[in-house]
Amino acid sequence: MSSETRSGSVDSDLQTAQYLTIGMNLTLVLAVVTVAAGVALGVAIIVVATVGLFALAMCGYVVAHVTLHRRVADARKRGREQASVTGALGLIRANLLLYGAFVLAGLAVVFEFGYV
Repeated sequence: MSSETRSGSVDSDLQTAQYLTIGMNLTLVLAVVTVAAGVALGVAIIVVATVGLFALAMCGYVVAHVTLHRRVADARKRGREQASVTGALGLIRANLLLYGAFVLAGLAVVFEFGYV
């Protein structure tokens, strides 16, 4: 493998991690606003559907993260991994905690307001 191909793979992994993070953060902002609107309007289906869809999106995010992590682990075995990729994966893991907290808070709202 040429040096260009190796570098391109790492760059691609970094770009993927960046897109995942930006996309999920925008999704989180939209979900928070939607849940707040649903609670303010008293429309249970908006709150329940938003929390459910966000939980589903979070599952997709986890699958993408695991796939990316495996590629990085494979690159590490071959000595091609860069610290920036590891940092990006760390950011993704930190975001997973944030997203999980939102889902738990959303479930608390659902049960507290008797939407279920």
